[in-house]
Amino acid sequence: MADSFESLRSIILHLAKNLKHRLAYEILDFYYSTAQTRDEFDVIAELSLKVLYIDLAIQAAEDSYALSRTNKELYVSRENLSKAYYAANYPELALQYRLLNLEITPDDFESIVSHAAAYKLNNQRNQCEEIIKKLAQSGITEEQKKSLEITYAHKYLRTGETAKGIRTFINYENPEFTIFHIHKIPRWNTIPQPGRTIYINAQGGAGDEIVNIRFFKYLKDLGMNPVFYTDKVRWDLTKVFERNGFEVICVPYLIDPNSTWTQTMILPADLNLDESRLWYGPYLKSKNDPKNTLESKKIKVGIKCSGNPYFGQDRYRTIPIDQLISMLRSFNDIELYHFDIDKTHNDVINLKDKISSWDDTFDYLNQMDLVISSCTSIAHASGAIGIPTIVVVPISEYYIWTSTRKDNSTPWYGDNFYVCKQKVVRSWAEPIEEAKTIIQKILGKK
Repeated sequence: MADSFESLRSIILHLAKNLKHRLAYEILDFYYSTAQTRDEFDVIAELSLKVLYIDLAIQAAEDSYALSRTNKELYVSRENLSKAYYAANYPELALQYRLLNLEITPDDFESIVSHAAAYKLNNQRNQCEEIIKKLAQSGITEEQKKSLEITYAHKYLRTGETAKGIRTFINYENPEFTIFHIHKIPRWNTIPQPGRTIYINAQGGAGDEIVNIRFFKYLKDLGMNPVFYTDKVRWDLTKVFERNGFEVICVPYLIDPNSTWTQTMILPADLNLDESRLWYGPYLKSKNDPKNTLESKKIKVGIKCSGNPYFGQDRYRTIPIDQLISMLRSFNDIELYHFDIDKTHNDVINLKDKISSWDDTFDYLNQMDLVISSCTSIAHASGAIGIPTIVVVPISEYYIWTSTRKDNSTPWYGDNFYVCKQKVVRSWAEPIEEAKTIIQKILGKK
């Protein structure tokens, strides 16, 4: 049986690499049902974390912990439990097991970093930064000091060092391997090169692409020819970009060998932009296909409460839809439109069967009087076309929502875009109540 569980590792890792999460979950469920030993539960816990099957990761880690007898076994099981509870957005439980292990190995670098991260997830930012500061001043290696830099990204953003904060968050010094490395095309040195083609390599999710496509304007201002390059299966989003005047290619043989390149998310840092230059007005437009016309005269409010369930941060950012709908029902003469293409809800108008492309999504967004979203691509799409938008973000906020501003505004979007931030882990009461006040102001103008 032990050999069988070890072979499971290569299977699950292969499925994770190819984004076959559901199949991986089914296989892990089967192996969990047959597991008997601590080592077997330990393997399942580890692999469940790899594919973000968090509930099973916690179950298996708890089983492993219950069966542990030696100090070494207990230490490993606590490590898995800490990671699983952190991924499940229970930082207080992650801290509990992390601190027990730190009593045994107080100088372990990774454990100290994880300890600090759990404080950050629990909205105890000062404690997190104090731990990291002390760690940076201790006898750690230069490589470890560099790896700590990413923990300062949000601090740089809060103090107005926008380009440095983005560069640090994206980990610019260790870029992922790309088609441009294969073709030996040099990375852009950030010096303007008028007349030269620069490829912007797709990076991150759809939201990241929508956010950063705007910066093509500044490359054109420098006299360069920006081209968006993607080999991802996201053809319909590239159609939106092309329709809005952005050049796109999706096949490597069209790449100009005399060009240069950079990554999508690092682009504003390459351009050394500060907060004042992140927003210059709406930069995308809807197609306005007649088939997507909504005839209702009521106030239209679009909602999106969760994103890709296989994204590591989705547990942190998902808003309880019933809680949001309950708040919105206090407003009269509104219709709620659900922009989730995977889920439906009985108390809203579901667009699941009406949306088959990003063009459809933009068409429906453009007809909304207000859009309320968790930290997903819908919020960015709505903001890009200038629709009044409220984004509700978790404590572990994406770098885009961190800035020098102390109110609900953001330098990334216009005056009709609002950010409501979670203050207590797993509690959405405060940001939803904050959103209610903003909605009253927006709808009061209607």
